[in-house]
Amino acid sequence: MSAELFGQDRPGIVREISRALSDSVQKLQTIVESTPMSGERLFRAEADLVPPARIEFDQIRAAFEQLANDMMIDITLKAGKE
Repeated sequence: MSAELFGQDRPGIVREISRALSDSVQKLQTIVESTPMSGERLFRAEADLVPPARIEFDQIRAAFEQLANDMMIDITLKAGKE
């Protein structure tokens, strides 16, 4: 399973994401870049995840949607590693 995350950069965002994903993150890559028009700092991350056993993909998706809302970021979750 993999996830792509992006949103406006801010202090502590890596800490918040790694804390939220600590039970399932296997690999986390992050980058901060400037948006073309405004120059604002955009945070992007890619994560390889190994979710806890016996949890359905729909449950994981719902948890990630809540995380995205709480952190005001966008998350794309993929069932297989692509």
